[in-house]
Amino acid sequence: MVQEGSRFDNPESQRKLAQIMGISRNKESLKYYERSANQGDVQAQNDLGEIYVHGNIVPKDYKVALYWLRKAAQQGHSMAQNNLGNHYHNGFGVEVNIEEALHWYKLSADQGNPMAMRNIASIYSTIIKDQDTAIRYYEKSAKFVNNI
Repeated sequence: MVQEGSRFDNPESQRKLAQIMGISRNKESLKYYERSANQGDVQAQNDLGEIYVHGNIVPKDYKVALYWLRKAAQQGHSMAQNNLGNHYHNGFGVEVNIEEALHWYKLSADQGNPMAMRNIASIYSTIIKDQDTAIRYYEKSAKFVNNI
């Protein structure tokens, strides 16, 4: 069923097919991730960004990764927002920009992403040196069961 949908350009089916194929069939799975991402599937856009970040299927390419992560983040994808914040926080493919990192982390945290909350807390604790705000974000994050 999933493979049949992929022949008809269904972005969700193509993304699921790529996920099932995984790294073992890298060229085929990459093709389906790209098709799905190009058709607007935000999860595929985030996944494709992460593929280019890690370089498991393709060589690392932060420029391409940032393109896909930004595309998904601008559409409200919480994990992409956190991932994009991480790039600005750590200077992966961009200059370190703590304001920009906080912007993306806060958008993600506002959707309930505990990883983003911890990232915000880390910035407030180690860079901004505002322990009260750091504690507040760590406490928010701690309320989530099965924290990532």
